[in-house]
Amino acid sequence: MATSGADFVRGRGWGALGGTLAVGCLAGERLMFVKLTADGELRWTRAPGRLRDFGRLRGVTAHRGSLLVTTSNGSNDKILRVRPAR
Repeated sequence: MATSGADFVRGRGWGALGGTLAVGCLAGERLMFVKLTADGELRWTRAPGRLRDFGRLRGVTAHRGSLLVTTSNGSNDKILRVRPAR
């Protein structure tokens, strides 16, 4: 899967994704959300389909209730802002 950057999802509006670890995937070309128990055991993972088709995802940073995600495709790279559903 070739994971890269990650940060915890914080803020209102994220529903079941609140408190998860958002992980950028280079080879998998998607944003994964990982839910852990208080003991650090894996509970579940999700990869919403709407967060695909941007190519290789590298950096993931929580910022003011959103996630900032950078692409790493070699050209025409972007900074994506992922917001919770309102």
